[in-house]
Amino acid sequence: MITMRKLFVLILGVALVFALVACGADDEVASEDRPLRVIYVGSQLGDNSVADAINTGMLEAERDFGIEYIFVLAAAENPARFPAAIAEAVDMNPDIIVCGSGSGMNEVAAASARINPDIMYVVLDAPPNMEGISDLNNFVGAMAKQNEASFLVGYLAGLMTESDIISGTVGVEYPVLRDFIVGYIEGAKLSNPDITVLVGVIGDFLDQARAMEIAMSQANLGADVLFAIAGSASFGILEGALNSEVWAIGVDVDMAAGFIGVNDAQADIIITSAIKDWGFLGYHAVERIVNGEPLAWGSVEEFGIRNGGVTFIQNDIFKRHVPEEVQERMNELLERVYSGEVVVRSFFNEDGTSMSDEEYEALKASVALR
Repeated sequence: MITMRKLFVLILGVALVFALVACGADDEVASEDRPLRVIYVGSQLGDNSVADAINTGMLEAERDFGIEYIFVLAAAENPARFPAAIAEAVDMNPDIIVCGSGSGMNEVAAASARINPDIMYVVLDAPPNMEGISDLNNFVGAMAKQNEASFLVGYLAGLMTESDIISGTVGVEYPVLRDFIVGYIEGAKLSNPDITVLVGVIGDFLDQARAMEIAMSQANLGADVLFAIAGSASFGILEGALNSEVWAIGVDVDMAAGFIGVNDAQADIIITSAIKDWGFLGYHAVERIVNGEPLAWGSVEEFGIRNGGVTFIQNDIFKRHVPEEVQERMNELLERVYSGEVVVRSFFNEDGTSMSDEEYEALKASVALR
């Protein structure tokens, strides 16, 4: 609980929130003349991916709670800009800074939280074993359980493949992305014991040409379901799947939706997307702050199938191309994970450690092309 400020919620038909904040750069404080100021520091808008999803959640919070919402760009292709983007946000005297996903952003936000104790920091996609935050009463991370989302679509891929070969390609193979791969492999193995899973690594989250090259190479090796786990570079994987006439699976948002009516052929091969509900995570954090509900300050909260953090898309394309029997099996699996009957393996251990490199490589080797 933050002790340096108190939040007051004034309900006059619509919830308007005003917070008492210690003096900022210009000695401005939240008052009856200024609503709660929330700044989202994230990647370029218009990506039809993470940035757009978080922005949508913040706009909904602005509408529902009367906050003042500001966006600050921290270009994902230039992590060196992260400290300047956070500093720019701090100079605007916010009450809350929400940070989007991105390797390196977590540590920058935590460092800023330590020297700005009167600003609340909500960092999305922080790893559950993040270190050095336990004493920060103004910092909370939120992690959507990507292993559960990828487990679901891995199970689907194992059922939809005709070649018994599928693939998953990440932008960069850091821990959160490894967690995607772990869940994907485990889901595929559950539905198809004979499965082979090709794992590709692009090297960044922007190089769509390289992503397409990897995707088409995987298809040439026999992969007929390609899972894109690479931010904006995912669109290269989707295009490679289209060129190779194989199925694709999107990530983070319903990636087929943006193509409908624009490139229907591309939309039509994206049979589902593994959803990490970024908009919900950001909105939910602001909602709880507005309502004076507790957050797990100094730690990372986890959101999975059971509490609204992840799911998979079942749109018209899914319903048209996925056989009814497979759809039924998918929903049965969803219920089994929700109930706790099925526990999904993760790259992150409950004791705060992670899989060793040897364990992770052994898992990939167990489904490698032979």
